[in-house]
Amino acid sequence: MQRTFTITTPSETVPVAADGRAEIVFTVANTSGVPNRAMARIVSIGNTRSEWIRIDGEVDHEFPTNGTFPFTVVAAIPKGISAGRYSFRLDVVSAQKSGQDYIEGPTIALQAPARPIVVPPLRWPRLVAIFAVLAVISVTAVLLLRPRPDAAVASASKKPDTVADSPAKTPAAPAADPSKSRVASERHRAEEVTAAWFAGFRDHDVAALVALTDVPFYFGTQGILPNNSDLQRALGEIFAAGDTQTLVLRHLHAKTIAEWKTGGVDLDKDRVVSGLSMADTDWRVDLGLGYHGHSRIDNVAIFIRFIDDEPKIVGFMGE
Repeated sequence: MQRTFTITTPSETVPVAADGRAEIVFTVANTSGVPNRAMARIVSIGNTRSEWIRIDGEVDHEFPTNGTFPFTVVAAIPKGISAGRYSFRLDVVSAQKSGQDYIEGPTIALQAPARPIVVPPLRWPRLVAIFAVLAVISVTAVLLLRPRPDAAVASASKKPDTVADSPAKTPAAPAADPSKSRVASERHRAEEVTAAWFAGFRDHDVAALVALTDVPFYFGTQGILPNNSDLQRALGEIFAAGDTQTLVLRHLHAKTIAEWKTGGVDLDKDRVVSGLSMADTDWRVDLGLGYHGHSRIDNVAIFIRFIDDEPKIVGFMGE
């Protein structure tokens, strides 16, 4: 089957500068034979952290027939990271099938040098002061901890215990946490289904949207919708009220409910979380939606629950 887009880059190994920065340009070409839209996203691989890499500029682009567009990716490797290769991909989701056509780009290796955290050397006056303080502390400790004569006699007369003290147990090495790989996989799938939702919402594809959801569904100001008929009606009202086809996805970020709480977001008072009894292992995905030709960004939250190992959108709320 012909791919709707191709993704190329001049080199699959990119050196990272001494300041930890690198820039990579990916050329995405529309090979579908018709005008099309695509949303780009970064997929970190292995020990590469997602916060190190971002797309510089818009992540959603409208392509003419046989058109191309350069997506620029900027990497910033922090200090304290070991030298080595850190890999990632730039993938795109085609809007032709409401986000279901997913194209993987080539795997890129960032060749990073060692960037140790440099500790400034101490000056001699400061060293002298430190040693003087340590000396005072040592003398004081000796005087305070020196046993008194009566304590020494009592210690000598004390009978030894009949049972020897048990040697201290060496703590066992922590076992590998299989939940981390599960969370990483679910995060990827949650972002994919959110991209598909955005494409269907922009294209007024009610059938595709309903297929991605599960009821009861929390629908913004309309509250909880108990069945698919109510959801179809609510979507139809939104699409009749305004044009969503100029929407552009600026950014997308998925976290578990537990991660949002750890980050200081009080989700216990969130209408969706409380109304649908969302668990800490469920997901909230934040989207930044813009419009062609405008700098304005609207924030939207999508709520996802895995049902029978399938990600289902159960809530949608504008902010």
